[in-house]
Amino acid sequence: LVRDFDNKSPTYAQRLKSDTGHKTSLACGQERALYRARPIQTALDTGLFMPKPFTVAEIRESFLAFFAEKGCVRYPSGSLVPENDPTTLFTVAGMSQFKDMFLGRGTHPFTRATTVQKCIRTNDIMNVGRTARHHTFFEMLGNFSFNDYFKKEVIHWAWEFLTQRLQLDPERLSISVHQIDGEAYRIWREDIGI
Repeated sequence: LVRDFDNKSPTYAQRLKSDTGHKTSLACGQERALYRARPIQTALDTGLFMPKPFTVAEIRESFLAFFAEKGCVRYPSGSLVPENDPTTLFTVAGMSQFKDMFLGRGTHPFTRATTVQKCIRTNDIMNVGRTARHHTFFEMLGNFSFNDYFKKEVIHWAWEFLTQRLQLDPERLSISVHQIDGEAYRIWREDIGI
């Protein structure tokens, strides 16, 4: 569901519309999304999410292979119960197994990784079963950089993966960036052409 909050931020929305011809969507004041003004279609409307029906295993392998081609080490999923971390009961995100790396307390013999991390979400457990996007168990696909690549590379790679590897229609994709992330916004606008 995409809501148009132009009236909440008229200055930004007017500037964006005049610059790009796109609409603005703000979600809880945290993200801004660019999307072309067009009817939103669902999988039921079109019959397919992707040009060819992919299995979960095919999407998972395609993701891992793509990022391995970009120099990422395929790293196995961590345990659902994190080892040596008394601050969390379960692994709730793909980056959990790299927490020490991000905090500067750990080392690995690589600077790039790609994973399919098994996760149990507990922070919003009260929403499980009430919405289509809240689950208790799921796999989170991720690619991680430890002082190696940053926004420019990963934005280009994300777009390449979705539009070339999975062959998703770019016209049906919505892009969002944090509302104060001008760098990512510029990359999407100027490099990718959104």
